[in-house]
Amino acid sequence: MFFLVYVVFRMSTCEPRDWDIPVSYTAQNTFNPIRNVVETMHIEENPQLEVIRLTVGDPTVFGNLPPSEECVQALCDAIKSGKDNGYKPAHGCKEARNAVAKYSSTPEYIVDAEDVVLASGCSGAIEIALNALVDRGDNILIPRPGFSLCKCISGSRGIEARSYKLFPENGWEVDLDDMASLIDERTKLIVVVNPSNPCGSVYKREHLEEILNIAEKYRVPVLCDEVYAHVTFGKESFHSMGSLTKNVPVLVVGGIAKRFLVPGWRIGWIVIHDRNNSFGLKV
Repeated sequence: MFFLVYVVFRMSTCEPRDWDIPVSYTAQNTFNPIRNVVETMHIEENPQLEVIRLTVGDPTVFGNLPPSEECVQALCDAIKSGKDNGYKPAHGCKEARNAVAKYSSTPEYIVDAEDVVLASGCSGAIEIALNALVDRGDNILIPRPGFSLCKCISGSRGIEARSYKLFPENGWEVDLDDMASLIDERTKLIVVVNPSNPCGSVYKREHLEEILNIAEKYRVPVLCDEVYAHVTFGKESFHSMGSLTKNVPVLVVGGIAKRFLVPGWRIGWIVIHDRNNSFGLKV
């Protein structure tokens, strides 16, 4: 008893220590080059020139591309109804997932609501996909040049992001030999961005099938970022990679940000195309 009283007394009379709160591995290794440039840039604008901001792909910046009245009214109706203020299923309510499934279906392949996971924007969908499939020490393949988020997320989790080359002289198509050369036993995902961000190209159906052939040969699933789908210009028709695959598990990520001009609404999704149940339920 005396000993316990002595210990408590000593603890109560000790000088307070300085705060020493270490920064986490994740925080130390998280770096988003786009945000770093955009949010730390301080320049004096020329009052005689109008600045064209080509930064974060936000279609609302200049105010000349408003969302449709139908979108705005649907959101207002949902808020005023008071029916949707509570918690919903973590992967999204059935009605919304049905809508995405219908949007993503083609005559060749019908998507079911159970194949859809909703997320906080397309960026949130990418993060969920990486968290689900890739561990520290694994690697993923990403395009160069390409959207920086996958590299940002990978760095924060101890995942290696290996960049495969694109051919600028050939519509920014993938250097297939270079892609294949980067694959090893710890490659967990091939990331494809189509339509391309930042290049703006749209891949031919045949080229997408060539990428799928590599993925099938090495048994590596594909994550295809298609947030710019149906917002394309030019002669090439857009083909969703999910509609083309037969054997390769493909996760298609998208969202309402670009097509419906509302990136701040933060609605994105993953559509799982897994014809043969290759993802399975193994733990």
